[in-house]
Amino acid sequence: MAKRSTKARKIRFTDPQKQSRMIEGVAVAIGHGGIPDYDDLLREAVRIALRTDMNSTRDHWDDLYDRIRALMDAYIHSPEGAGEDASTLMSRLASCVADVIPMAVRKRL
Repeated sequence: MAKRSTKARKIRFTDPQKQSRMIEGVAVAIGHGGIPDYDDLLREAVRIALRTDMNSTRDHWDDLYDRIRALMDAYIHSPEGAGEDASTLMSRLASCVADVIPMAVRKRL
């Protein structure tokens, strides 16, 4: 049986893609240039609506609706969503739906 080293290992985060910021309980990835990907909020709202990551004991429509609304509000008030017209925001939401559904299908909804 191999003996494990007792040396402490240092963890370094050198890739900015690995950093994130918590917004409404969602880890929003921080991309190049330190800009958060606020579309993560939309993707999480879609996952909740599709119930892909849900525990069946917490599947109450009012709770789901409140969570989706909080995520959408956070996106609308983010630097990416603030001041945009409704058609632009809806287009971004549709793009995120297109991102999430193939992932959900692969996971077999």
